[in-house]
Amino acid sequence: ALPLFVMFIRSIFPTETPKIFLRLVQAAGLIFSVVVIVTPARVYSIMLQGYQLITLVTGLFIIFILVRAALKKRDGALTFIGGFLILFLFVINDILYANEVVQGGFLLALGLFAFLFSQSFLLSSRSAQAFSLIENQKDLLSNTNIALKNQIGERKKLEVDLEESHQNFMDSRIATILGLAKLAEYRDNDTGMHLERMREYSRMLTAGLANHPKYKEYITQEYIDDIFLSAILHDIGKVGTPDSILLKPGKLEFEEFDIMKGHSGIGGDAISTVADQVKIRSFLTLGRDIAYYHHEKWN
Repeated sequence: ALPLFVMFIRSIFPTETPKIFLRLVQAAGLIFSVVVIVTPARVYSIMLQGYQLITLVTGLFIIFILVRAALKKRDGALTFIGGFLILFLFVINDILYANEVVQGGFLLALGLFAFLFSQSFLLSSRSAQAFSLIENQKDLLSNTNIALKNQIGERKKLEVDLEESHQNFMDSRIATILGLAKLAEYRDNDTGMHLERMREYSRMLTAGLANHPKYKEYITQEYIDDIFLSAILHDIGKVGTPDSILLKPGKLEFEEFDIMKGHSGIGGDAISTVADQVKIRSFLTLGRDIAYYHHEKWN
């Protein structure tokens, strides 16, 4: 139970709970569990007090973790401290009772009840906060709708601005792609000329495929334009290839060729980092797939 409880604490307060602390508790729990399983009672009973000491030390350190979380104003930390302190007091009682220091019986069940009650209270509080937030957002949306209705007279101006913004976006997109592709071209002029040829090939092939009945509805003019722009990024990963391999005039050794092949992963990862920031499918999504898979033999 002790390792599982520490795992629970770390899942809620990961930055305050050191990973090494979790690993030590897990190791102790595993070792003592194995001892109980494989040794007779007269052996493992001697070690129980040692594990009880570990339990007490762990509980004290958990209190330290929760206090740190409370000082950092982590959500629910104070409620968590209250429930855990009650649970920990009952754990201490049970350990003392097991060692015949106090009387009164085992009371851990009451401590667990108090802890679970505190968690239920915390969940209820968060649910109430979420409901309040939704109500506030509904009011904000209503006010926003009213404000938008008052701006209908400016619709024409907005349409012009939107068209201009769209054109600026298209120009920026083209500039971004060409700028990225130039990174590879500066490393290797042969690669640069190769990029120009490849995007022309890609546009011609895609335009031809658009006439196929199976793809006629899928391959639009916009798709063809995106292919034309994005294909130039397929070798962008070569910026991460060492000059000694990229610019080598002769045939590559096996190890060198293996490194060279890694440019597809480097390029795909680089574009993916940017594409993941975009919430919709874009030319970067297409460019990422092209970079990753342009050496795959689909046949």
